Amino acid sequence: MKDIIKIIKKRKILYTSMFVLFMGVIAINLMSGTFSLLQPVRSVEIFSNNVSYQNNEPGSWKVTKSAKWTGQGKARITVDVDTIQKTEGNQYKDIIMVLDISGSMDGDKLTRVKEDSIELINSVLTNSNNKVALISFESNSTLISGLTNDKNTLVNYINNLSTTGCTNYYKALLNVEEILKNYTKQSNRDCIVMFLTDGYPNEDIPNQIGEYNYLKSAYPYVTFNGIQYEMGNSVLDPIKEISDNQWIASMDTLNNVLFDASVVPLTYEEFKFTDYIDTNYFNISSIDNIKTNIGTTTLDNNKITWTIKNKLKSGDKATLTIDITLKNEYLNVGGTYPTNSSETITSKIKGNNESVNSTLTPVLQDNYMVAYDGNAPSDCNVNNVPSAESKSVYTNVLISDTKPTCSGYTFKKWEIVTDNVEKVNDDYFIMPEADVTIRAVWSKLSLSKSMIGKVTKVQTLYNVMKDQAVMDNKVSAHVKSSSGIDFTQINSDTNGKGVYERKGTENDTNPIYYYRGDVDDNNVIFADTCWKMVITTETGGVKMIYNGVPVDGKCNNTGTATQIGTKKFNYNSNSPADVGYMYGTRYISDFKDMNWYSLVGKTTTSKTILTRQTGAGSTNYYYADYAVWNGTEYVLYNSDDLTDTTADPVTQYTWSSNYNNLKGKYTCGNTTSTTCTTVRYISGGTRSYMYYVTLSANSSIDNYRIASNTVSYTEEDGYTLTN
Repeated sequence: MKDIIKIIKKRKILYTSMFVLFMGVIAINLMSGTFSLLQPVRSVEIFSNNVSYQNNEPGSWKVTKSAKWTGQGKARITVDVDTIQKTEGNQYKDIIMVLDISGSMDGDKLTRVKEDSIELINSVLTNSNNKVALISFESNSTLISGLTNDKNTLVNYINNLSTTGCTNYYKALLNVEEILKNYTKQSNRDCIVMFLTDGYPNEDIPNQIGEYNYLKSAYPYVTFNGIQYEMGNSVLDPIKEISDNQWIASMDTLNNVLFDASVVPLTYEEFKFTDYIDTNYFNISSIDNIKTNIGTTTLDNNKITWTIKNKLKSGDKATLTIDITLKNEYLNVGGTYPTNSSETITSKIKGNNESVNSTLTPVLQDNYMVAYDGNAPSDCNVNNVPSAESKSVYTNVLISDTKPTCSGYTFKKWEIVTDNVEKVNDDYFIMPEADVTIRAVWSKLSLSKSMIGKVTKVQTLYNVMKDQAVMDNKVSAHVKSSSGIDFTQINSDTNGKGVYERKGTENDTNPIYYYRGDVDDNNVIFADTCWKMVITTETGGVKMIYNGVPVDGKCNNTGTATQIGTKKFNYNSNSPADVGYMYGTRYISDFKDMNWYSLVGKTTTSKTILTRQTGAGSTNYYYADYAVWNGTEYVLYNSDDLTDTTADPVTQYTWSSNYNNLKGKYTCGNTTSTTCTTVRYISGGTRSYMYYVTLSANSSIDNYRIASNTVSYTEEDGYTLTN
């Protein structure tokens, strides 16, 4: 019984059996003389019964309930549903792979798609009765292959994919329609469209939505699985609008996602979670305190019902959050509180109905200990250490101002040594869901002197500010808020006036001090000129601004007397250089690089603007940084000295290995010569395609830019380039 009394004194534990206290639950077994204490539990797990989640059985699920404090007396329950994928179980499948090859897919992104798509095809077609079709899309779309089980042909097609153009979902779906027009659905086969993209549609929009809706009505047996590739961590509307199911993939996860999206996942006909809040301790005030990413919720007193009908596909996750409030009689008392009393989970999916009842619940503890550690050095005993205190979670805790003593040492400060404790300022912290230890910091007295008189400190400007400064995150003479200065509001006699030490720099070698508000004691006379101290620097200096000249030895200047003088910067307003205090040349012309890809095959003054060379991958041309017209032909140079071909000789590069680094270079398109009558300027390309502008007879790439020697400006039209 003495042990029981000790526990009651330490934790104020709530008894259940013979009597009730406020702080926890102790069940006493009067026959055996033993007892058990209700312990805090952050989360609990509930599993389906008929099929095993632990054994990864299709259609099984796990519900994880967790709880945490979110504020003083406020808590959040989170319900996470995890499911194992279950499919129709058809014997065979036909997959239509739709792959984005727009310009943004260039480089490693397309390489990874190729590698993982080939792996998927090889796996799917190990069953020769399965078939795969291939469609690519960018500004246009190509039906590369209809449904086939010829894996070698498909792999070859994928290896030859290269990027170009923009992103057109609509034309890709038109090619899906071309395949489905001649497709006959068989009862033992799944038909799946895997639509992979890394970008928003930007051509023929919003036609893709209408085409998708038509396909779903004309071919209801087809499942459209959308794969959002390297586009963030939440599914975007353009993907939802053209697919039945959505997956999020990165280059690291694409392989697994492709395999997951290559099947038709069954959807739960219904998934229902019914939960009862433990109203002995908590209240829930409104349906607005319940949030979910799928399905609907209802609140009837303490009963919460979360229903998901025909929306949760097996293999997916779902989340529900419930915000609850501790009853007033338990606020700041401290205790151990179950959040829920019971729950029922039912689910229906083809071939399996579940109904699971549980009383498992998270348990929140609201009292933790703040303990002071004297941290005694080996050669002294520490006295006057504050006693431990019990504090509720999320309360503002004042660190004791009691100063312990230790012979031969000077107490410097109390230091919080528990990890992840949020400090309000030097004096307060927010109580976490854990015990907190505060340890004394000591400095050894290594020198003891006695003297008559006083020690004088060198009074630098930095020390002047330091001696006057107070912390800006606490109450002071001109700061009335307990949290310090509110920097969203202007300075005032109650919101900052004087010199302050910036929060967060107090432990730096040179803390930052600054003046705030309408102060007149920050003037310095130097070189017979007035200066106002503003802020110190990280190196111990002081930044000052000009404040006129002294009058009768004082610096109380206002208005124009604080200025060196005023002068109009300039009288022009038709150039960007005319705005503000810019220094340098006023440029009155500008140029804008064209969208090169849009100019392929287009002509101007009977010349083709941009040409695309196909099959450039294995070429081994000479490339250079400069192409100089010598009167009869162009000569390629790499050196800044255009007369010296030996300083930095022109070398050959294989296009497919170096195309990312060849943009902006010149080539004669020749594997043996570095001179030519027409030269190519490389504007970009892919591993297989080279895009270039042909220059001849001393022409320059600047001829292919939009250029002007006159610029005018109006507020209505902005800048206009002419001539």
